Amino acid sequence: MKLKKQEKKYLGLIFLATYLTGAFLFILSRWIRVTSSVGQQHHPVEPWVRICHTASALIILMGLGYMLRAHVLPGLKLKERIRSGLSVLSIFGVLTITALGILYSGESTWNGFMTQSHDWIGLGMPALLLFHARKRLK
Repeated sequence: MKLKKQEKKYLGLIFLATYLTGAFLFILSRWIRVTSSVGQQHHPVEPWVRICHTASALIILMGLGYMLRAHVLPGLKLKERIRSGLSVLSIFGVLTITALGILYSGESTWNGFMTQSHDWIGLGMPALLLFHARKRLK
């Protein structure tokens, strides 16, 4: 089921915001440190980027609810690109579960696993979305 131009625009913008804040957060948390009186610490902007990423991800989840009704279910009935569509839906589910794992696993071993999984899967998400939309882009 093809999305309307306005739907593509707004969903694309919020996805881009979520992706860019996530990628920036990935860079900040891994490689950028500042020196303070107590030694090396995370950059002071990192918590704000995390808040922006979380807020945009919540909006993405609301958009995903809309997409289920307006795009996914009609696409299943028409049997269009079911495999790639279900892959996109599954990856969004994995990203949601790993995000909850990051928030609620504390400092356990699982936190590192959840963070690594979320980071690398999230960085690859645009490629999967482009693959899913490949015929519509031509």
